[in-house]
Amino acid sequence: MAFQQPHLNQDPSAPPLYQSQMEYGTQPQHYTPLPPNATFGSAVVASRTNGPAFADSDDYNMTTSCLMSLLCFFCGGWLSLPLSFMAIRISSSAKEAARRGDAALAQRKAMYSLLLNVIAVILYVYVAMTVLSFMFWGYRRV
Repeated sequence: MAFQQPHLNQDPSAPPLYQSQMEYGTQPQHYTPLPPNATFGSAVVASRTNGPAFADSDDYNMTTSCLMSLLCFFCGGWLSLPLSFMAIRISSSAKEAARRGDAALAQRKAMYSLLLNVIAVILYVYVAMTVLSFMFWGYRRV
């Protein structure tokens, strides 16, 4: 049995698919065929999303700030603990700015949070090296 093209103006003796469409009151779509020499141009398709137009999976360095706070608290880098607490606060305000849809402010606050975390790591390493040097070589007066 060969495949037959269905006709657009169907009658009751139509194939089963179109017959079921007529039973439910829907009619097949009518279309205008394109001429064989038709050319297609380019089109710009714009869509609108609900919410921010950037990745929502970014935590704006909140995980880094929390891990840095735990490291500073449990490993004795208490001088850099205030910096990591400020980084947590700035990360949460960056999330809030992203929730409001202000992408530029959210990215700027995320960079501030990252900067505070980097400064906290540098201060932590400096304090750790100072403590270790006093432990191994002691305090010597010259």
